[in-house]
Formats: sequence, structure tokens, C-alpha cells
Amino acid sequence: LHSNDSATKLYPRFHRLWDQEVERVKEKRAQVAGPINPDDPKLRPGLFRPILHFGIGQVAKAGCILLVAVGMQFARPLLMQQILLVVENDPDNPAIVATEDAWMLAVAIALASIVDFLANAHYQITTWKGMLRMRQGIVGLLFWKVTKLSPGTKASYSQGKITNMMSNDADRVRMCVRVINNLWTIPLRFGIAL
Repeated sequence: LHSNDSATKLYPRFHRLWDQEVERVKEKRAQVAGPINPDDPKLRPGLFRPILHFGIGQVAKAGCILLVAVGMQFARPLLMQQILLVVENDPDNPAIVATEDAWMLAVAIALASIVDFLANAHYQITTWKGMLRMRQGIVGLLFWKVTKLSPGTKASYSQGKITNMMSNDADRVRMCVRVINNLWTIPLRFGIAL
């Protein structure tokens, strides 16, 4: 792995974000007048903020790359339409280029295909990198938390439950990196297609 993708670099960063979340909740608890309700989700630290701050850069980078890929996917049919307009040579519906410059449309279609391929490949790599980093941060934090539990508390958690949290639950969170970009690109593609 690249040194930036190693658990020794990712876990401390995620742990710092978790510590900031714990401090934020402590400050909120200090501001509460009267008894504190332990079931109040606003007064308990949660993983949402650390995960958001940990992965937002990778998700945004992947989203920008995906936007380029979506643009190139819609550029090809529009360029093909222009080629058809050149071939039809209809004076009422002219193409964007002259007949002698129609070769530029074919080159543009080829370039759009190449850029689309490269953008999709880079998007996949960026997404998987973000998913890997997210999983490593969460598993590292869970492992740290398990090592800090008292023997009595550890006895209340089965080995299977701890393993489940480290594998299945961390995988569910990391899949959000892919789903988040689908949430906005699918309606965008649908709207452009219409």
C-alpha cells in the first residue's frame, strides 16, 4: 500500500476525529441544565461526524471525476447527432461545423470515449481507495475500543459480535462512499436524458 493508505497513518487520523466528537459531546453535556438523559442521541458521541470528516474529501474527489464521466457519456450521442446533421445537409437544420470540418466531430467522439474510459477508471480507483480508508479507520477504532474494554464488559460481547462489528458493520459504512455519489448522479443522468 501507499504510505497514505496504510492503517498506521489512517487510524490515528480517524481516532483524532473520534476524540473531537467525544469532546464536542462533553461540551454539550456541560451546557445541559438538569439531569442528563443517557438515551438522548444528541448527548452521545456518534460515528457520523468522524466518518463525514474522514471521507468527505475522497467522496468529493470521486464525485468530480464522476461528473466528468457523465458529461462524456452524454457528449457522444450529441456529437453523433451533429455528424448525422452534416450527412443530411439540411439547410433548415445545420450542423455546428461545416461539411469539410466534419472530421473534427469524429475525433471529438473518439476523445470523449477515451476521456470517459479514463474518468470511469479513475473514479473506480478513487472510490475503492476511499472505501479502503474508511474501513481501515473504523476497524482500527473498533479494535482500539475492544482492547480498552474491561474484562467484565468484554464478557458481555461475544467474539462473533465483535468480529461482526469489525467486518460487516465497517463494510456497510464503507459502501456509503459509492452510494453517496449514486444518489446525485442517477437523478442528474435521468434529467439530462430527458
